[in-house]
Amino acid sequence: MKRNYTLLFLFVASTLFAQPGSLDNTFGQSGKVMTDISQLFNFGYKLLVQPDGKIIQIGFSAPAQFYGNFSIVRYDTNGSLDSTFGINGIVETFFGSDEDVAFSGTLQPDGKIIAAGYSWNGTTYDFAMVRYTVDGFRDMNFGVNGVVTTDFANNYDKANQVILQADGKILLVGVSGDQSSIDLDLAFARYDSNGSPDNNFGTNGKTLIDIDASKRWQSARAVTLQSDGKIVITGFTDLPNRNGSYTNVLITTRLNSNGVLDKGFGINGTVKSEIGEDAVGISIKTQSDGKLLVLASSKAVKIGGYEDFVLVRYLSNGMLDSSFGQNGIVITTFDNTDDIPGDLLIQPDGKIIAVGTVAVNNGSTLDFVMARYKPDGSPDNTFGNGGKIKTDFAGSWDFGTSATLQKDGKILIGGYSRNGNDYNFALARYNNDSSLPVKLLSFEARLIESKVQLNWKTELEINNDYFEIQRSSNGVEWSKIGLIKSNNNVNNSYSFTDSSPWTGVNLYRLKMVDTDRTFAFSGIREIILNSNLPLDLVEVFPNPAHEKLNIKINNCSPKSVELVDQSGRTVYFSDKYVESIDLGNFTAGHYMLLFIQNDGSHISKKVVIQN
Repeated sequence: MKRNYTLLFLFVASTLFAQPGSLDNTFGQSGKVMTDISQLFNFGYKLLVQPDGKIIQIGFSAPAQFYGNFSIVRYDTNGSLDSTFGINGIVETFFGSDEDVAFSGTLQPDGKIIAAGYSWNGTTYDFAMVRYTVDGFRDMNFGVNGVVTTDFANNYDKANQVILQADGKILLVGVSGDQSSIDLDLAFARYDSNGSPDNNFGTNGKTLIDIDASKRWQSARAVTLQSDGKIVITGFTDLPNRNGSYTNVLITTRLNSNGVLDKGFGINGTVKSEIGEDAVGISIKTQSDGKLLVLASSKAVKIGGYEDFVLVRYLSNGMLDSSFGQNGIVITTFDNTDDIPGDLLIQPDGKIIAVGTVAVNNGSTLDFVMARYKPDGSPDNTFGNGGKIKTDFAGSWDFGTSATLQKDGKILIGGYSRNGNDYNFALARYNNDSSLPVKLLSFEARLIESKVQLNWKTELEINNDYFEIQRSSNGVEWSKIGLIKSNNNVNNSYSFTDSSPWTGVNLYRLKMVDTDRTFAFSGIREIILNSNLPLDLVEVFPNPAHEKLNIKINNCSPKSVELVDQSGRTVYFSDKYVESIDLGNFTAGHYMLLFIQNDGSHISKKVVIQN
């Protein structure tokens, strides 16, 4: 009986590959979730995804201006509130005088959650952070009753971002200074894992930096860590412009791991990029090649100008990367009014996602907005509409402030949305290109003294659990021959030896299994050991092939012919010998052509399709 592989193939394809950038209808209500916590104003500023796929949104709630409390919401993977967290999925924390505001957060490897921002102590503002258990309770082993506050000499101190170092130390960056005299500096504080100041950083765990001793407003808005432990922030400094007034200038500043300016970066540790007017760094990421990518806002003109998204990429020494956009800069406009950037993502394939808020309908309403770019900064036209996507929640004001990628590659954007006179946490999930839990750089098979050695390298592993090594003689039936645990790090190398390969054809592949038991396969590698099979009895041509693959047999009579792709899926089957295969419907790539003979033996041929 002839098997219908075509229908199976089409079903799998339609299940796995939704249009990149479309809302994920399996999440919330048509891809969107709104959460009213308890106050009139509920503002979400940070998204995190746990290893089990649950989603955390961090921000604050307030009845009015100059009030607030840290607020955290946890969702199940489908967008419903997680009833096992806090009270019906929600945690509110009051610890200061009357204004506790969380702008950022991070997840520890043990599942504990850190939320950070600032707190009003009754006289001044202080850096503030709270650590929670996996269930949403304050971690009483952290600071004082789960809370740590830091004062910089009775100043105006606000933390904008928290980040966790590889050694478990916690870093806060933000602003500190005397607001009344218009003198605000970059502020840094680092802590040991229990919340106590790290005395190996700055002075008693704190560092203040005044760019050029300008005595103006400056702020560290976002931070990233390099692989060598150096700390890089982006933000702004306030400098005089051509008209004699002041404008914000985008800055990128690098510190050594001890909190001292790295004088080998830019000029005395800082790079200033004058892009339009009022340029402010919003988010910063370190690429796998060491380059620094910044998402900023800027106006084309000072008076009457509107904000635009600005991407800037720097080389590791702070020089603009001329291979990116126009001399290192990409400016994106979504509408004829304000486009307000919120967050930046880099996909494992190097593509870039910028999210934020767009003013539409002449500025009367606001929507979530997202743009995706190729690694060189050009628009990715395979995504959304010309690389751009807008999302409306309730026909009013929707602010996109943060974003993150799930393990399956889906995109989450968080923020807040106005519903009547109320503001609620808002969350949307989008489909994306299919994503492996592992970014595989190479996979090789070599025959060494009658043994087969497999070597592979990964650039990125996202919550990968283990590699299962599989072997097959025909590309259809696979058996497990080994297992290696994942390092879950960057730039890993692995090796496995098959000490007893079969005589004849040995096909190998990796099954890359994630922590939630989702998996993906590598490509297939072939080793032929002392083969007695008459491989020369079959000829395929041309190879590489384009529109048609011709087959010629000599003194053999195969009972079936199969074409198998690199994932081991049969994409063509015939229960009799055929002289040619039409390749018009197949994608370009490497395939294995299998001929099964009446005695059960098989002949295989590698085929390259160049459609």
